[in-house]
Amino acid sequence: MSEKTLAKATLQLPCSVVIVSAKADKRQGAMTATAMYASQVPPLLVVSISKTFSTYELIEKSKEFAINVIADMQLDLSKKFGAVHGYEVDKFQESGISTEPASKIGAPLISGCFTNIECRVR
Repeated sequence: MSEKTLAKATLQLPCSVVIVSAKADKRQGAMTATAMYASQVPPLLVVSISKTFSTYELIEKSKEFAINVIADMQLDLSKKFGAVHGYEVDKFQESGISTEPASKIGAPLISGCFTNIECRVR
């Protein structure tokens, strides 16, 4: 993703619902979250995730995740990813959400989003 595209995408964050997705080993998960733009150079985003969530465990293990900025027509996804705990089910399989592989990380990207931002923990 170019810096110009990243800057345009991050301008959407304050008013957009995001879904954080992660994968470690053969387990994947996602959750509705809030992301905050912290710096353009270097490009840094902040996401706060409780240590009790399964998505936190996946990110802690893999040191990477995706921020999926959902499109207006995908608002129902925020409910689907916020209604069930990730330790109980695979949220992607449970709700039939389409994903695609990321180019630089192992986390799944949600198809059809406004943008998908591939992230590494710093």
